[in-house]
Amino acid sequence: MKLVQKLTLFYLLLSLVVLSLGGVFYYITFTQLIDKETDYELNGEVGRLSKFIEKGIPYDSLTDQRVQISLIVDSADMHHSRAFKDTTAYHGPSKAIIHHRKIKKTVQINQNWYHFQIYESVIEPLDTFYGTFKATLVVSIALILFSLIYSFFVSKWLLQPFHKALKLIQNFNVQTSTPIVTEPASTSEFKKLNDFIENMTHRTVTDYNNLKEFSENIAHEIRTPLAIASGKLDLLMQNSELSEQQIDWTIQSQKALNKVSKIQQSLVTLSRIENKEFNHIADIQLSHMIRHICEENADIFELRHIHIETELATDTVIQNDPVLIEILLTNLLQNAIKHNLSTAGNITISLSHTKLKITNSGYDLHATTEILMQRFKKDSSNNDSIGLGLSIIKKICDLSNYGFDYSFDQSLKQHEITIELS
Repeated sequence: MKLVQKLTLFYLLLSLVVLSLGGVFYYITFTQLIDKETDYELNGEVGRLSKFIEKGIPYDSLTDQRVQISLIVDSADMHHSRAFKDTTAYHGPSKAIIHHRKIKKTVQINQNWYHFQIYESVIEPLDTFYGTFKATLVVSIALILFSLIYSFFVSKWLLQPFHKALKLIQNFNVQTSTPIVTEPASTSEFKKLNDFIENMTHRTVTDYNNLKEFSENIAHEIRTPLAIASGKLDLLMQNSELSEQQIDWTIQSQKALNKVSKIQQSLVTLSRIENKEFNHIADIQLSHMIRHICEENADIFELRHIHIETELATDTVIQNDPVLIEILLTNLLQNAIKHNLSTAGNITISLSHTKLKITNSGYDLHATTEILMQRFKKDSSNNDSIGLGLSIIKKICDLSNYGFDYSFDQSLKQHEITIELS
């Protein structure tokens, strides 16, 4: 539900409550006003009749169906009194018993006491209620129609700067290196919002470019010293005068340099993935790419005595960046190789139209799968791993909206990674 619709709904509910209470108040006030005016008229009529009697007109000649006047014979301890009361009585014109207002008043006229009882028909309370209800209903309907028109007006005109700013944010792409430029707004709150959006996107683009430049520079600047150091170590290894301990130190140094190089390459890859630089979407024959990567690693399979089996659906086509999917498949296969048995291991790759599953034999895990998803987190039993492979795999799956699941079967001693492609 839109914000304007929620505000309108809240306003309508509040208005209906107020109108309902107002209708009750109007009914009570209108009823009291009718009674007050009727009482005033009844009291005035007693005064007029009293003047007729005072002039000598017989009191019994003034009586009728609605006016009753009686002479009080026993007038001892009499005093002036007046009372009003609601009652029902027969109404001649309508020929029905309806609601009346009645006055009972005792007055002294020419040394005699008279008791007046006069009836006056008034509007039925039910008629007053129906009238009040109809008026309230009409006002409520008019308020609802007005609110709907107002809501449409607010949404289309008053909130137009907000909708424009929202559309600009939805279309904003940090890789274009272009901050958002909003249109001028006359409303103070929208001016502040537009200023914030422009400043925020400008800082975002600047930070992104700085980070991208830093990543590219660090990748380039580290690669050269690593290559030089590795070359020097290779030359040192060719020196026949080295002792066994010096050769061992040289080998360990070479392994450390290779590990640093892998970490550098993996971090650059992660940075590029997070920055969504792999955005060249194309149709990919997944089975062809899997076979190609397996052929590239055939020597490693033979050296590690790893038996590989594939069950690939040949017509599985996905839409993604080919380089990104190649990185995904390469890391999946490298992960299966690194975490496999030292000898006589096996890897099974199964591909259907909706799922990719890689199963490999391996040793028991000494860490939970949640920990292994984190950067630089690895199973303590594997010293060759740099702890970034699964992070890269998980990041690519998240970016591509693929489901990801990693499990270990304790009974079969098998690691299994499942990727839902749809």
